[in-house]
Order: sequence, then structure tokens, then C-alpha cells
Amino acid sequence: MTVHLDKILNATAREDRNGVQLTRIAHLTAINARPDAVHAAALRADGMPRFGDPHPSFPGLRALDIVLEAIDVKQWRATITYREPSPEERGRFVPLGTVSDVEWFSTQVTVDRLYDAEGKRMFHWYAGNPTAITIVGGNVVETRVAGFRAVGVKAERADVQVPSVGARVTIPERTNPRTRQRFIGMTNRGYWSGDPPQTWLFVGLAGRLERGRWINTYEVIYRQDTWLLESVIEFNGAPPSDATLGNGITRFKVYASDNFNQLGFSV
Repeated sequence: MTVHLDKILNATAREDRNGVQLTRIAHLTAINARPDAVHAAALRADGMPRFGDPHPSFPGLRALDIVLEAIDVKQWRATITYREPSPEERGRFVPLGTVSDVEWFSTQVTVDRLYDAEGKRMFHWYAGNPTAITIVGGNVVETRVAGFRAVGVKAERADVQVPSVGARVTIPERTNPRTRQRFIGMTNRGYWSGDPPQTWLFVGLAGRLERGRWINTYEVIYRQDTWLLESVIEFNGAPPSDATLGNGITRFKVYASDNFNQLGFSV
């Protein structure tokens, strides 16, 4: 079989809002195959571009559509269309385990400050002068009662909106996404993606099986101040002025942690 590429002048090129699209024309002759196998033989002929191959002059474009047309019983014409692949299509061409796309987005995460990661009711502890808060002439006045005593109160429910930035990471791999369910709702136990522990929250994943490989998308949310949140004790609707971490300010772990390095990728 003989393949002549780019010998016919009616190949096309176009550019629009979807990017650049180029076609190449191949002329195939002397196809030696049974009539019911001619198509397969032509697609696999030496010198014929394969699905996903980069364009020889524009490597960012891939062969994503190949159409064969019979000229006669001995000749075929192939039109190969090259364009920039979508994030989903890129997952077919990159090596397994290589991130093919990262999409960043802003979000608000709702956190319940009533219970910690172990489901325990939160308590606040404060050792100091009990405080009474009043409003005098539009000003907040803090009045202390003589004598120190330890005060412990249960945290009130407060669904707090935490501004955050997230990433959807697409990666082709052999891993069935069901095996990653344990990471949902977890934070990174150690350093991950160059960031300290408790800064990444794993919130979801999706995957589909294509040509023997999984195209998985992981959703993680980053918080520079970590997902170890703080809650401040209040008396009469306001915190005492001398509240400090461990004394009126309680830092608690909302989410359990896991080893994100076992995911096999970083952002």
C-alpha cells in the first residue's frame, strides 16, 4: 500500500473562536486487503497519521477526525482534521499518571463549628474575670467581675462560610475512582503540592473509563490559613478582650486527615 500525504491542494485551514483547525489529505493506492478489511488496512497503513497524532508543523494540534472515502476499488482518499483537544480529549494522549488539565475556581465552604472531626461537641474554656458586655452611648463597654474562675461552655452552632480557592485536576490513570473514596472529606496530613499540612481539603472525584484507562477528575480546595479553624468564646454576645489561643479561643479540627501523597499527583 502507498500513502501520499499533502499532495492534493484542497486541504483546508480555519481559525475561529474554537481555535485553529487544519486538514491534511492523504491519497492511498494499491490497498492489498479483503473488501471487508480495506477500511482497517487503510487506517493502519504505514505513513498514515493515527488518531491523536500531533500535526507535524503545529504540535499543539492533534488528529481528532479521520475520514476515508473510496475513489474507486483501488484508491482511497483520507481527510485528517487537526485541532486543539479539549481537556477531556487530552487525557487520552498524555502518559498515564500525568496531569492533563487543572481548572481553578473560587468557592465558599460551609463549616459547622458545633462538632469536631471526631463528632465530639465543641467546648470553649476560659480562665479569667467573667465579663459583662454592655452598650453605652453606642460604644461597647466591657465590665469585669472581680475574681478569676474557669469558665467552660458548649460551642453554639455556627455554619461559617469560609472563602477558598479550589482546583479540579484531571489525570489519566489505571485507578478506579472508587478506590479513592476514603479521601473525600479529608485534609492533607503532611506536606502536599508544596503546602503545609491541613491546607488542602479533598471534596470530590469523578471518573470515566475510556479505552482501557480512567480519566479521573479530583476536586480539592485550598485554604492558606489551614482547615484547623478557631472559635472564640463569647459572653453576652462578645468575646473577652484578653482571649487567647487555648484561653477563650479554641482551635479545633473540623476534618480528619490522610496522606495525600498516596494520590500520585500534585497541583
